[in-house]
Amino acid sequence: FPTVFEACAALGLDPRREPIPVAPAAHYHMGGVATNLDGQTSVPGLWAAGEVACTGVHGANRLASNSLLEALVFGARVARSLAEKLPHLRRSAMPFGLVLPRGSDRDAAEQVARLRRLMWDEVGLVRTAQGLGRALTALERLEQALPARAFEARNMVLVSRLVALAAAARPESRGGHFRADHPITNPAWRRRLLLAPIAGEIRITSEEVMVETAAAVASA
Repeated sequence: FPTVFEACAALGLDPRREPIPVAPAAHYHMGGVATNLDGQTSVPGLWAAGEVACTGVHGANRLASNSLLEALVFGARVARSLAEKLPHLRRSAMPFGLVLPRGSDRDAAEQVARLRRLMWDEVGLVRTAQGLGRALTALERLEQALPARAFEARNMVLVSRLVALAAAARPESRGGHFRADHPITNPAWRRRLLLAPIAGEIRITSEEVMVETAAAVASA
């Protein structure tokens, strides 16, 4: 983690020689795709593993840097579950030998660069209905401009459209999804989030976040 190392150096700390001081801090409530202990979701035929999944082994949250457990344990569990639930998928039937036409995705480099910039500008950290609408319109034009065999680029556009559509459908802010045009409605939670940092302390608890999130889910 070079950013952490640089931050330590700026404070006169050298983690190679001494432990980094640790203190409680706030963290985003991220959620994740809910799965069972075999990585199976509520969508038939869809499994999830890795940092996208919320398995419950890390509590009610899906934190960053869960890679070791999520990849090693649940990667193996998903593989076993797939073999049991979808026995028709044989290793020999997988297209490991598939060779894509040379240069197909290379020809879409300009569109991919535009896609990345678009997602950062309109579907990034701060989102609005207007920006998401512009993104969806631009994504449609981008897809039409892609070469027919630019498979990877087309997948990127598909995922981008799904993210933008989901963000547009959920007006309230939640986890890493922040809608600037739909502020937090709970007065007590809003007051604590906005005023506590000014006072140098954060009094909101994880239980309160969970209650507010559950209420939002129930009313959706």
